Amino acid sequence: MQILQIPLEISGSPLGTPEYLMSRCVRYLASAGKQSQSKSSGSAAVSKIWLQPIFLKLLIVWLADCRAAVSSFLEVPAHLPYMIELLNTVDSPANVHVSGLAAVLLGECVLYTTSIESAHSAHVLVDIISQQVGLSTYFAKWEALQNNHVFLMAISGNAHQKSLTKSSSSEIVLEEESGLSSGNGEVELETSDVGPVAGVYDTYLVKLIQKLEPIVRDTIVQLFSQPKAKASLLPSVPDRKGGESESDYINRLKELMQKQTTEMQVSFLS
Repeated sequence: MQILQIPLEISGSPLGTPEYLMSRCVRYLASAGKQSQSKSSGSAAVSKIWLQPIFLKLLIVWLADCRAAVSSFLEVPAHLPYMIELLNTVDSPANVHVSGLAAVLLGECVLYTTSIESAHSAHVLVDIISQQVGLSTYFAKWEALQNNHVFLMAISGNAHQKSLTKSSSSEIVLEEESGLSSGNGEVELETSDVGPVAGVYDTYLVKLIQKLEPIVRDTIVQLFSQPKAKASLLPSVPDRKGGESESDYINRLKELMQKQTTEMQVSFLS
């Protein structure tokens, strides 16, 4: 509770908006996505690819059974559209983990939201998931994550259980580098993605995901089948236009997020 209210930086301007840890974590998550798409080779490429799953793990653990954290997360207008974007991730070698963990985080938002306001209600969250992702696709993300061999290895206890310190992360990268990198320097993750991401799925996270999945599924199905009160939705994520490429669609979503963030800042300053 207290850490949600401690500003990391105080603006020099009386009208400046302080930045809190929750928003900074999401900002780092978005930055990690850009870094994972940058061209590099060897251990640097491996490390960048798994930055997003690591930050998603942090947020999932933070939001677990913590209604105050969920409320803080949903208060920022850009957070929910960004999670929807991550759910549709297809351009990353770690897409199964990124989209699957994003689905888990959204499931926590549905379970633990306390707001009765239309913008943050569980009904509205389910509507957004249904409209922008599709419930069958959403649940398929959970299934794909739990059927991924890295996740299954964590269940069986064969994955790395080292803490993700700087030294242990470097060791894991060096151990897996030869198996994760091809001769031309490109990362090959289809057959051996048990590098640093193995450290993401520790015992706590695996058990948490397995515990949440049936609860989230039952809750969403129940909410979706109930009559919905009249409510104005959050700014909706636009549908993909006919003939629009995947990259152009993602760029358009990012521009929308930036616009919403700017509008929120202008509104605060005014």
